[in-house]
Amino acid sequence: MCRSCRVAPGVSASVRNEVVAVPETCGDDEHVVLMKLRRCGLVPGERILEPSRSVSQGTVFGTIPSAGTEVARGQSVAYVVADEPQDATA
Repeated sequence: MCRSCRVAPGVSASVRNEVVAVPETCGDDEHVVLMKLRRCGLVPGERILEPSRSVSQGTVFGTIPSAGTEVARGQSVAYVVADEPQDATA
């Protein structure tokens, strides 16, 4: 298991393999995020496109639930990908 998907502190040994923290993904390319989630035993969920002027297109800048949240192994995690900003006058 990768370091970014640490198990929750204080979790008993019998449950330890079933609880992981959502890894930090902000600033990663989408393919890296998918790999991180799978390595943690999580399922890549919905891909949410969000227009952004401050984040490069194709860069992930969030997950739902957020990074560090303790979840059950096998849970689906949605991720937010920066998309082209929409023209404000359109």
